[in-house]
Amino acid sequence: MASIMRAILLFIVRGMFPLSLIDNVHFRKLVLVLDPRIVLPSRSTLTSTLLPELYEAAKSKLHEELDSCKYDGVIITPSFFYSTTTAVISTTRCFFCHPILPIKDALANGSFDLPLHW
Repeated sequence: MASIMRAILLFIVRGMFPLSLIDNVHFRKLVLVLDPRIVLPSRSTLTSTLLPELYEAAKSKLHEELDSCKYDGVIITPSFFYSTTTAVISTTRCFFCHPILPIKDALANGSFDLPLHW
């Protein structure tokens, strides 16, 4: 069940859906049809426990990656864009050298599961 909850959480974060999606009756019915054993968390659990845990895990993973590379090979750039609701969304993109791969690209809410406001 933990892997299913993680997949649902990543779906919300990576898809940039509002956290209110977890309260949406149609979303809850969809999850119930997919697997009746799944009990979705409340929005407060999502924001107070699950998202901070995901953030810390992603931050730790990124720090490990950065520790294994040459610091003179790190470039951090901010990115701003508009969502479909015309809200401005900011992300941070980090390009860095890796011992095995020549260049890695870590995009907030991308390969390292970072939240949008890292």
